[in-house]
Amino acid sequence: MSTVAPNSEPHQVASQHRCPYLGSADDPGTATLYPSPIGHCYRVAVHEAVDLDHQAQYCLSEAHQDCLVFRQTTAERLPKNLRRKGNYDYAIEPARSWGQRLSTWLLWGIVGCMIVLFVRTLVLDAGGEEPTAAANIPAFTATPTLTPSSTFTATPIPTPRPSQTAVTATLPVTFTPVSVASLTPSPTRTATATATPDESVITAISAAAGLNVYSGPHTSYPTVWQTEAVGQVLTIIGQSENGLWLQVCCAAGLGGWLTLESVTIEGDLAHVPVIPTAEPRAIIVPVRLNIRSGPGVIYPVLAIADQGAEYEIVASYQDGLWWQVCCVGNRRGWVIGESLIIYGDTGTVPEAVNIPPTPTFTPEPFLPPTPTVVGNEP
Repeated sequence: MSTVAPNSEPHQVASQHRCPYLGSADDPGTATLYPSPIGHCYRVAVHEAVDLDHQAQYCLSEAHQDCLVFRQTTAERLPKNLRRKGNYDYAIEPARSWGQRLSTWLLWGIVGCMIVLFVRTLVLDAGGEEPTAAANIPAFTATPTLTPSSTFTATPIPTPRPSQTAVTATLPVTFTPVSVASLTPSPTRTATATATPDESVITAISAAAGLNVYSGPHTSYPTVWQTEAVGQVLTIIGQSENGLWLQVCCAAGLGGWLTLESVTIEGDLAHVPVIPTAEPRAIIVPVRLNIRSGPGVIYPVLAIADQGAEYEIVASYQDGLWWQVCCVGNRRGWVIGESLIIYGDTGTVPEAVNIPPTPTFTPEPFLPPTPTVVGNEP
């Protein structure tokens, strides 16, 4: 697989409704219509896989013009928080593509043979004579209905189990895209400040129209509305602990969060209450997903989570390849990063240090069968 961008410019072939620098791993001019593990950003020096949620909110919509990577003039690497976590087996796609091609070729070969035989029969009937060489050609009374062959599906290789008594549930072989809008964080996760009557009103004036206002103090949260025009006045009712985000009110009765740098402040933020930052959350994307006792498929399964289940993230392993979540019963468990949608700032999540020991498989000793004596002993 190529890791260097082709000579063609990505923006010459991209759709106007998505980011012109979004492409696949091998083709900068080709991208899916939904968040996909193959989506790569070609705005940077060396193209890299883009976070699925960032694809949904920016790359695959006209909001890509607000993306920090899109707006900057040069970029060495994709920012860490925008890189897709985990690995993806790109070999599955070529295998499926060749299976489909083979089925199509066989189908068209059969259709071609039937057409040749049918035309030959018509020619013989029009000539009035039937040569002996064509005596065995069957007469066609109706055009046969062809049933396409089934689509080739790659069969996954089963994963070895650490012990004979381990739970046999397995991770999904392929990533199945689901509606990102259906997997949203709980609305009660982020606290809302309430201004007291004696406090002076502090306002934020938007610097541009169409600024995204999020449901939480981070770009990973869903966009709830956008500013209407330059100079729109919003009431500030809260601020984040790091001072980078402001909670404002309101549009259609909904509050939200926007960045401090995107507005001009009128008043003293010292009078604005600080809202405690919620821990980042992980939402399960596949229909069912294993939660394991350690960061790897060789660890035993503690439980199986359903699609849409939500957990608090407490630790990271290998830069988000696996995430430790809380809680399964009274225990913490591990889930693979590529099967999650994450809301919140994972930059504060600590790297795991107490990794459970790798399970080992001990084979049972082989005992030869006891020979049976037949007949009289000598």
